[in-house]
Amino acid sequence: IRVQDAYTLRCIPQIHGASFQVFNYVKQQLEFEMNAANDNPLIFEEANETFVISGGNFHGQPIAFALDHLKLGVSELANVSERRLERLVNPQLNGDLPAFLSPEPGLQSGAMIMQYAAASLVSENKTLAHPASVDSITSSANQ
Repeated sequence: IRVQDAYTLRCIPQIHGASFQVFNYVKQQLEFEMNAANDNPLIFEEANETFVISGGNFHGQPIAFALDHLKLGVSELANVSERRLERLVNPQLNGDLPAFLSPEPGLQSGAMIMQYAAASLVSENKTLAHPASVDSITSSANQ
């Protein structure tokens, strides 16, 4: 008797919803940065007077944080998707479907390699999801 479905099934709205919120946040940040002035210095003219302001609008930290957040959202979606694929190809979990969805399990691999590839990609994604923004360091003689 199955008491409840696995997390990867019953938590789809929570996991996918959180990831889509991340995607929307990243889109908003990228649009904001694409429309920002990132020159240094910034030069303004007003009433025949010129103002020159040096600043740090060129700094990539806002985009780095957003894209690091994106990596986490994509990585989690990949993780739960692979787990659902495992449920689909595993006869102990899929409700009497043939192993690996193969018409002749044991002779034909069916979707076996697809699940192997997905598991491999999920593992690689977890490594690549490490935040790149934590490695930011001043260079160019501290300029």
